[in-house]
Amino acid sequence: MTNDVTLKQLIARNWFGYGRWSAPYWFIGMEPGGENTHSYEAWMQLGATELIDCRAHHLASNSTRWHVGVHPPTQPTWRRLIQLLLGFKGERTDLDSVRIYQQNEWGSLEGETAVIWLSALQAKNMQSPVDRKDFRDERIATLRKRLETFVPTFVIFYGTTYRDYYEAIAGVRFNANGYAWNGSTLLMLVMHPTGQSSPKNGDWWSEKGIKLKSLLPADLGSVGSATAKLAAQLSNTRPFLDNDQRHKETNQTVIIEPIKSGLDDVIRVLIDHNPKIGKSYFRFDCYRDGMTIADYRNAVRDRLGDVEAQKFKRDIRWDSDRNFIRAQSDRRSK
Repeated sequence: MTNDVTLKQLIARNWFGYGRWSAPYWFIGMEPGGENTHSYEAWMQLGATELIDCRAHHLASNSTRWHVGVHPPTQPTWRRLIQLLLGFKGERTDLDSVRIYQQNEWGSLEGETAVIWLSALQAKNMQSPVDRKDFRDERIATLRKRLETFVPTFVIFYGTTYRDYYEAIAGVRFNANGYAWNGSTLLMLVMHPTGQSSPKNGDWWSEKGIKLKSLLPADLGSVGSATAKLAAQLSNTRPFLDNDQRHKETNQTVIIEPIKSGLDDVIRVLIDHNPKIGKSYFRFDCYRDGMTIADYRNAVRDRLGDVEAQKFKRDIRWDSDRNFIRAQSDRRSK
């Protein structure tokens, strides 16, 4: 049998939480709470994979409080995160609704959430003597890779004292309001739900979810729209940031190589969704399969004005490099 020290090392390195990586809604926190000595062995029993089923793990750990019974209590951290999610989805956010979601959906292997920790070692509080630094850099790198591969709709990072670590995972900095973008994934930093200064009113959390929904383009706000399609089509390419945003975030001089296509060349749209955010989203929405590059420039000008239209060469180059479109001569298109 695996001894306790080795088991903790395996946990510290390989266990990331509950749910599934392909879920559209991610929640990333500091570490799991509690001191259940059966928790680590239960992880092994359930397959010792990066993510496992939340309900199954608690039952296997003889921890039935949150999942068993007609009227189980709502877990203090999960309660607020679930209210945020239900607000995002436009559903009821009362405690009975939270309780049902907690029992049956939260962190499910077949559900819509991934409940993830930076450190997988249990700690009753931040003063608990836990080796939080074990494999931290490796775990950050893994989380960043999973984020880029699976492209969730949103990621909620909770616990503002871990901001630097969360930004390392995200690959971008949060703005003054706690928001950032990684490609088409919307990121939000919030206080830990059980922190001393954290809002105790559930309405605050549900309103955060509503706000989150309002920031996403309409076709990126539904389950799976920003996960399955993008993950499948981008699995072999380097995931992207919005091209306007990337140039700002890197704080570097942007060198745009001249496009080799002429204004009469025909644009072929190679994907069936809009992968952009911000103003780039609306420029990409101007593409029509079979239009010329000149048509695209003019469409952007008509819709967004001269300033945005001047970016047409950069757009063609950027989108061609990522196989979103292909520009070809009129002769080749026939």
